[in-house]
Amino acid sequence: MKIIHISFISCLLTFLFLTNNCFAQSTDYGKPVDVPIRLSANFGELRRNHLHSGIDIKMAEYCRSRRTVRSTADGYISRIFVSPSGYGRAIYIYHPKKKTTTVYGHLEKFIDSVDNYTRKKQYKNKSFRVNLYPPANLFKVKKGDVIGIAGNTGSSSGVHLHYEIRNGAQEPMNIIEKGIINVKDTLSPTIVSIGVVGIDTVNNFPIFTKLRRFPVSKKANGEYFVRGDIEIDKPSYFTIEYVDRKNGVHNSFGIYEIDALLNDSLFFKVTIDKLNFSTTRFANSFSEYRKNRASKYSVARLYRSHNNKLNIYRNIDNRGILKPSNIPENSKLNINVFDDCGNKSRVSLNISPCHNKNHDHSNDMSENSYCVRWDKSTILKSVYGELKIPFGAFYDTEMLDFYYIDNPNGYSNKLFVGNIYIPSQKPMKIKVKDISLPENLRSKALLANVNKHSGRKRSAGGYWKNGYVNGNIRDNGCYEIVVDTTSPKIIPRLKKGSVISGKYFYIKIRDNFSGIAKYNGYIDGKWDIFEFDAKTATLRCKINRSSTRKKHEVKIIVEDWKKNKKHLKTYYYW
Repeated sequence: MKIIHISFISCLLTFLFLTNNCFAQSTDYGKPVDVPIRLSANFGELRRNHLHSGIDIKMAEYCRSRRTVRSTADGYISRIFVSPSGYGRAIYIYHPKKKTTTVYGHLEKFIDSVDNYTRKKQYKNKSFRVNLYPPANLFKVKKGDVIGIAGNTGSSSGVHLHYEIRNGAQEPMNIIEKGIINVKDTLSPTIVSIGVVGIDTVNNFPIFTKLRRFPVSKKANGEYFVRGDIEIDKPSYFTIEYVDRKNGVHNSFGIYEIDALLNDSLFFKVTIDKLNFSTTRFANSFSEYRKNRASKYSVARLYRSHNNKLNIYRNIDNRGILKPSNIPENSKLNINVFDDCGNKSRVSLNISPCHNKNHDHSNDMSENSYCVRWDKSTILKSVYGELKIPFGAFYDTEMLDFYYIDNPNGYSNKLFVGNIYIPSQKPMKIKVKDISLPENLRSKALLANVNKHSGRKRSAGGYWKNGYVNGNIRDNGCYEIVVDTTSPKIIPRLKKGSVISGKYFYIKIRDNFSGIAKYNGYIDGKWDIFEFDAKTATLRCKINRSSTRKKHEVKIIVEDWKKNKKHLKTYYYW
């Protein structure tokens, strides 16, 4: 019986091991690159307006010949996307047997067959930016086939490969946690601080108190604690400030899971194992937005807002809010943080209820403060403007400031909307009244978001209609009417008549305010592909050489969002 018992346990353990590892084994994806995988970013990193949807593999240290990118499984190229922003040059490969899609972003170059196909479509559409869905039988690939070269295209800050695996619902998955991609990581996450935010109610209106921050002390590897007791005098939620590292690199990374237990009872848990692009902006609600913008680390809320549709929440009691009446004396709160390689850190703190404190919120509200419910649309009006706030624009019911101040030297008074530290999920419609705008400048009018401290202005778009400049805004702040009558600049790198010896020539294009809306380039009178790198504001054109050197006319036309145009005519030899 003893032998049979041991054999049964052995078989059971083997079954459990295979079950827990079957996903990684059954998927059997290859490596997307030939070099050792070292990450600069991982899945689920907390960023402004989104959570990172893939992994970023470092490639800058390698020469071009070693930056080969390969398909990680059999399938076919289902999408080709080229843009001056976002993923830049990107290839999407669908894998029918696995019912997944792999994504390869920021490529410098596609393989020749894909590049030729893409260029034909660009010429046909007369557009550098294209979004193509080739037939399934056109670009079939095998696991390990070369599909391109890693680069720095789109919204990239250095040469790397952005790599994703999406499930059948087109949801990116955490491929490090699933064991599909392996990286060396024996380092536990670092916990920097714990925060507490109280929630009061005044006239049925919730007021979030200023965050109380408590630094942590480390007592062992992965073990932290907060000195003293933390008193909870009102319904409150906790925040955690953290950073994760991996062996051999200096980058900071996101975490995989956070859970919180009060006296060993789980009341909050998030697990970042997959994402949904339609809800990723709700990351602004997962973060402690104001603190997150000021900290070099990540700050997450152990709280789920009323209007938060992220698919990362698992076990949530009362949205993560702890009430003093539900906290026994001398309670213990443990918060566990796990990274995607299974390393764990824990912070322990003592909390106690406090029923005697009162806070006067009369100074928190003014005659310019308005209660804006997250679950209702709201219209705020002033003599000099209007703000239409749609249902679901904010994550919780908020106290929003709405007022104006005189602006004697401007085309409008300055309209102040809310608080820059209150993020919004949906755009709001704003109207700012024109008080001194000449009729001949109405077509050039738009809104500017003005920095309260520096006075620096940035374009918020918009158009003049019926005495107002109208626009859609997502950022709270100060707005006023400005005009843009200045044409963009076109700055060739080479002098007119220069001989081009390389494969490309380059021209910079810039705009002073409203931004570049469109551009077109022509070689010898015919439209040609000018690749635009938004990071460097540079156009790049690949030349087609003939057997003899010839003179070629180059023409560039650039237009900004207020229809100010600039033309350049020059010529080069190649």
